[in-house]
Amino acid sequence: NLPSQFLTEIDPALIIREKTPDRIGTMYSGRENKPVHSMSLQEQLEKQKRSRYQSSPKNFQVGDRVSHSIFGVGTVLSVTKMANDALIEVGFDQVGTKKLMASHPKIRKM
Repeated sequence: NLPSQFLTEIDPALIIREKTPDRIGTMYSGRENKPVHSMSLQEQLEKQKRSRYQSSPKNFQVGDRVSHSIFGVGTVLSVTKMANDALIEVGFDQVGTKKLMASHPKIRKM
């Protein structure tokens, strides 16, 4: 990957460059001296996806009332175990039936 064109706008006095085995020119912030590693968009999306779904699995039972930030309130109609997660079918009061992974961050028990 090429360096960002905006790196030239940073005051050189604030940048300390250090050679590392995996990346050359790792930047450090001037104040806290914490590493700032550049990563590709693909790496950023994968990291975000992993962190989003790493929460402990939620245990849903048929009949549980749940809340979803977009679909609203509903009732669990079925639960199908899948590896370390579960596929749940929910009948939402306003939008009908939806199938979601139990680990999805936008759904929670009420």
